Amino acid sequence: MINITDGVISNISAETTPTLNRSTFTLSLADFVAEPEHIWGISVRDSLGRHTGMNWTTGGIEREIPGSYYTGHYNKPPSDTPQVLVVYPPDNSLEVVYHALECGDGTTLVTKEPDVLVLTSSYNEATGTETATVIAKRGSNGEHLWEEPVTGTAPNLIVSAGDLDEDEKGDVLVIMTTSELDMTTFTTNTAARLIAKRGCNGEPLWEEQVIGTELFLSALPAGDLDGDKKRDVVVHIHEYDEATDTTTETVIAKRGYDGKRIWTTEPDGPIWVGSAWADLNGDEIADVLLGSHDLVYALGYREE
Repeated sequence: MINITDGVISNISAETTPTLNRSTFTLSLADFVAEPEHIWGISVRDSLGRHTGMNWTTGGIEREIPGSYYTGHYNKPPSDTPQVLVVYPPDNSLEVVYHALECGDGTTLVTKEPDVLVLTSSYNEATGTETATVIAKRGSNGEHLWEEPVTGTAPNLIVSAGDLDEDEKGDVLVIMTTSELDMTTFTTNTAARLIAKRGCNGEPLWEEQVIGTELFLSALPAGDLDGDKKRDVVVHIHEYDEATDTTTETVIAKRGYDGKRIWTTEPDGPIWVGSAWADLNGDEIADVLLGSHDLVYALGYREE
């Protein structure tokens, strides 16, 4: 018999546990000796149409879904050696199909939908504040997981951050910004707050608050920026000083699980943060790309 549990297909003796950031599909042919004329397999397609599994035309293995791999396909049944497909991270829905390898048709065993974040908000014109609620919902059925109220005078932002604390579940970055005009100096004072929250229950992992004038804060999930094999976060702070007509840009690499600074850099002019995932120099540590109007900067790991 095939055992299906929350997106994982396995026989009883080889069951694995799914996580939000990794989907492992395992199939054993030990229970299919009654149909030795067939060669069975597992195939996965995501909602973008990308495929991992056997290509029926070429007979080769396809790995179109980024980060996926496929091993142990059968050349003759029956076999006790499991066939394994690992696909991670499942940023969109996955459809797992169990089929005979000599034809492209199959039976859909399970579909796996990612969990979702919803931001609802309302604006109070009298106070100039926005009140919002971050809601985490289960992707398969819309079940309410948790919610958190957030407030500010600028639009609040939520970012899916991947697994920051190694609990094998996705986490969330929440950004709240409040600005107030100083009528004495006619400058806009801004307080921006970044909170990393545990995705399963909304519990805070760490937070950072930045105060300045004409300030804008953004954050992006990153790969492993310091070589500890854990996901990290890149923070970009843009600040404008109207009195001196100068702009200050700060880019901070932060450890994903506790928010500790890994490194900080202050470019000379306006920049935007591009990629924070690729290893550009082969040191097995993710690097960061920054761009300005005429230059692209590549930043690698360094100790402060």
